[in-house]
Amino acid sequence: MTDPASTGVTEPAAAFFSRRFDPWLYPLAACFLLTALFGTRVLYDPDLGFHLKAGQWIVQNLRVPAKDTFTYTASDHDYLDIHWLYQVLLYLFYKLGGYSLISLAAGGCVLLLLSLTWKRLRLTGAPRWMCVLLLTLVVL
Repeated sequence: MTDPASTGVTEPAAAFFSRRFDPWLYPLAACFLLTALFGTRVLYDPDLGFHLKAGQWIVQNLRVPAKDTFTYTASDHDYLDIHWLYQVLLYLFYKLGGYSLISLAAGGCVLLLLSLTWKRLRLTGAPRWMCVLLLTLVVL
């Protein structure tokens, strides 16, 4: 019989499996699956066309617009585009894969944010059941 310390194993197998196969992992996986399903829907946003057109303009002109060229009645007004990076990324995703890629990228961002929230909750030392409950409430 070998000594557990000599093999590199420092914890009993029962403790390993009880920590490894926590029953709260199933609701957590369901929460992430539900988020992924919600994230795969096609985006419908009334401003999507505007952001795509602004992203196209920025890519074609290699600068951010200084005047409001998108509003017919206010084309001579100064314009501060605070969404320029989002618009460029949105336009590039559209050129690469259309609305499907835009929807998948948005779903991926939501999953990433949910993962970061999970990690942050676990770093605070909150019990796993509370983290799963809070994430489920956030998703719903």
